Amino acid sequence: MNCDILSLEWVSEGRDIHIVEPVLCYLESKYNFSVVRDSIWYGEFKLMKYRPKMLIISNTIGASNNFNIVKLADKLGIITVELVS
Repeated sequence: MNCDILSLEWVSEGRDIHIVEPVLCYLESKYNFSVVRDSIWYGEFKLMKYRPKMLIISNTIGASNNFNIVKLADKLGIITVELVS
């Protein structure tokens, strides 16, 4: 299952999602990108499952999970955009 953009976050509301969601909505509506929003849990598996062209994530420095997922995305050649809240 491929998608253009994968967004992995810890929760569906709060400060992190508030910085990511406007960007995702803009990319969907303006450029018609396919966006998958999912939980950060098992993020490595989700990178392999969705094979996105881009990963958008908030606060990579916040948790080791986030950092490891970004490292894997880099190894897979997936463009990564990190937003900091």
